[in-house]
Amino acid sequence: MALLLYASYGDGHLQAAKTIRDQLAAQGCRRIQMVDLMGEAHPLLDALSRRFYRSSYRFFPRLYGWLYEATRLAASRSPLARCLHSPGRRRLVQLLREERPDILLHTFPLFPGPPAGSPDRPALTAAIVTDYDLHRRWVHPGIDRYYAPTEEMRAELLAAGVPEERVCVAGIPVRPGFDARLRGLDRSELSRRGFDPELPLVLLIGGGAGVLGGLLPACARLLEARPRLQLALICGRNAAFARKARRRFAGHPGAGRLHVLGYVEELPELMRHAACLVTKPGGLTIAEGLAAGVPLVLFRPVPGQERRNAAYAERMGAAAVARTPDALAEAVLKLLADPVRLKESARRAEALGRPDGAERIAGDLLRQLEGYTGKEWPIRPSCRSRRNPG
Repeated sequence: MALLLYASYGDGHLQAAKTIRDQLAAQGCRRIQMVDLMGEAHPLLDALSRRFYRSSYRFFPRLYGWLYEATRLAASRSPLARCLHSPGRRRLVQLLREERPDILLHTFPLFPGPPAGSPDRPALTAAIVTDYDLHRRWVHPGIDRYYAPTEEMRAELLAAGVPEERVCVAGIPVRPGFDARLRGLDRSELSRRGFDPELPLVLLIGGGAGVLGGLLPACARLLEARPRLQLALICGRNAAFARKARRRFAGHPGAGRLHVLGYVEELPELMRHAACLVTKPGGLTIAEGLAAGVPLVLFRPVPGQERRNAAYAERMGAAAVARTPDALAEAVLKLLADPVRLKESARRAEALGRPDGAERIAGDLLRQLEGYTGKEWPIRPSCRSRRNPG
């Protein structure tokens, strides 16, 4: 049995857990349980902290960045780290005693679990780092296996004292379909979704309210500057913003080339036909873009992990970073006007992408457990004796 823990601070941790759940099931795991540990253990504290998370992103980004940087290098045994890992501890121990999982997998850095030698400890405790920056909350002696997104982070983990044999570079897990090998193969997919297959497509994905608002003036400038360009503005579940966007562009000369969409299941298909992707620099969204081999323009990175995610993608040549609507439009226009640069950015994105990350992580989790035959979910002798005493 596998117990997958996530948190509801942004969508990336949940999506990573879902993707691994699907891969574990495909590779033979019969029982998988996903748990929002903070949501279950401390629902009021969870709601307040999520509200603070969203508000600080929008209204106090420097405060959020300061808190992130102030805690980023805290050692796992420091009083600060112990405090950060304390929420959810009691509920997790209760879950481990009730469910007796063979694998405990974290996609958010919470209390890792009981220490070695405890009868409640699973056979394998693992963590998937879901950003391109290593916050020391992830580093804990109770983690048996780390899944890092990059070789750079592997080196950081080793420098932080993690034994080399505990680290596997597998990427941030993305859903099937985000794959550069499928890029541009069947442009008729665009026709079926109401797009013009002859026009380049710029895909814009909103993140928070501050980002979404900045996308509208950038869209207006792009439509005016490039008559042969179409835009897909993904508003997610923010129906109010979608209505605002449609009202703003009603009667605009380029309105027919702006597609305002809500939550879309076909994001992998759109991404692999996009000339470039404009998005917030969340770890999972960057991973999806890299896996799809699409050049990135990262908009308004908030201090903290977003700024460090953006710095990584920019440093590796797969992204440009823009902080204002004018700078965003200019970055997209410069990229589209330079086919050589556009192709090189796509090549670098593809080189960094790991479309098979979820499959690799699930397979490695199973291989780490003793006695896995490929036919039955593995249970180590120690786990077996705990489940069937005597």
